[in-house]
Amino acid sequence: MFDSEVDSGLAKTIDFINSIMNESSEVIVDESDSEEMNKIVIRNSIQPDSYRTFDPAQLGDSHSGFKLAAVDGGSHKILDAGSFILGTYRAGYLIFQDGKLVEDKIGSIKPQFISFSNLREIYSKTFSKLIGDTPSEYPRQLHVVLERLRTFAEWERVQELVNKLDDGDIILIDGSLKASINRLDVLFQSVLEKAVDKGIHFVGISKRSTLRLNHMPLIPKVKKVGESQFAKKYWFCQIFEQEPEDTELEDDTADKGSSGQQFGKRYIVKYHPLTRFVFRTDVNRLEKRDPEQLFSKIGLYCSDPTYLGYPYPLADIHNQVVITRALRDDMVYRLQGIAMEKGIGLGDWEDLFIDFHRILDMNV
Repeated sequence: MFDSEVDSGLAKTIDFINSIMNESSEVIVDESDSEEMNKIVIRNSIQPDSYRTFDPAQLGDSHSGFKLAAVDGGSHKILDAGSFILGTYRAGYLIFQDGKLVEDKIGSIKPQFISFSNLREIYSKTFSKLIGDTPSEYPRQLHVVLERLRTFAEWERVQELVNKLDDGDIILIDGSLKASINRLDVLFQSVLEKAVDKGIHFVGISKRSTLRLNHMPLIPKVKKVGESQFAKKYWFCQIFEQEPEDTELEDDTADKGSSGQQFGKRYIVKYHPLTRFVFRTDVNRLEKRDPEQLFSKIGLYCSDPTYLGYPYPLADIHNQVVITRALRDDMVYRLQGIAMEKGIGLGDWEDLFIDFHRILDMNV
């Protein structure tokens, strides 16, 4: 099916992957996932003693009764006319105690019309409500505004939980504790300080990680070493925050050290001894307590066979707030019906939203 040139290109790709499998680096890069922020570069200080074990069984009954809350949100573009989009988003939380769901709050789906003419007004209004200040920069892409609205809705739920929960309780969010939006560090600082004052653990767990060693993703590297030391055990590896000694190792656009955007102490954690998955876990950098007990408490919720090694509450809230294909299709049908009732003809509707890519790809 493929000619020799394609096969040669594929072989070179495998050669590259093979060459980086054992790649090392003097620095760890926490790559930016935002156009507004730079990557963070720290010295690679991972040593054998960076790895430690923990065991939820050692908690005993003395630590039962704590609450574990999980926060997440979902968003999706419903219609795209090029100059404007119709999107929708929502956010919610679940609270578990002693392995059982005790409280939930799932926000209703919020349709949002976003155009290049109104994006600054929409973004500024929501940003100011949450942070109490005006944004210093604005997204340039419509879909990014939609994603930010979902993020802001998630942090509204976080604020509610910090007010609601007590000493020893845990808040889990999906993602790292990086303030990757300009001025969001003000919110992070306020929320995390209040969490520490109340004795609440604040943790971000990432399904995918931007941590890397040069070309090589960091997590597979850490996992390989961890599994060789602690097969079929709970373990974690701490990534200590240290500035690189040689500032020329990365380009000048990189921030050295924490740089004011990183609000979490970084760990790679294996939450169940029989899973193949490990996860980047960020713990509130203001917290002074040892992580073993915290990871043990989270580990109590990581035994569901469907999501083995991942906190079930985070999986559950993700499934409850995600904007599914069925929801998207239903919203499109409803929109078309309302459009017809208000006098917008089917031809005009299709001219607005037709995507010729779909015609081209129809037989692919």
